[in-house]
Amino acid sequence: MADLELLYRLEAGRRELLEACMGLTDTQLRQRPDADQWAVIEVLAHLPDADLGWVSNIQRMLAENNPTLVNFDDAAWKAAHADVLQWPAARVFDALRTSHAAAVATVSQLSDAGLQRPGIGRRGPTVVRDLIGRYAGHDVNHANQVRQIRAALGV
Repeated sequence: MADLELLYRLEAGRRELLEACMGLTDTQLRQRPDADQWAVIEVLAHLPDADLGWVSNIQRMLAENNPTLVNFDDAAWKAAHADVLQWPAARVFDALRTSHAAAVATVSQLSDAGLQRPGIGRRGPTVVRDLIGRYAGHDVNHANQVRQIRAALGV
């Protein structure tokens, strides 16, 4: 049986993130507040890979006994995607929809036993339910980041 609270939190977080982007022009999506900060499009473009990464961790937790989980590496992602500021916004938003749908489908199929499968995360021992709970806050954190970028850009 799917955990409806986790599904709701996943959906609400992604909705909040997308709402934080509403009204931005294509130019504003690509503006960095300064050289050390990401533009909104960079924030959005990394999420499909992050979605797929944590879903992969869940799949490993279901298939293996107490696996060590792989953490997302922002710096490596940015280095491998140096051209992200040139990507069409439609490509980014399509990828967001696709990866999020895959994540929600994965979570909706988890049994109570599956939600309790263990793994070793960055913070130590965890279970699938806790991993999903932490990831549900990931989009909310990025929504806050987008609001900060907007403020820094004055939009």
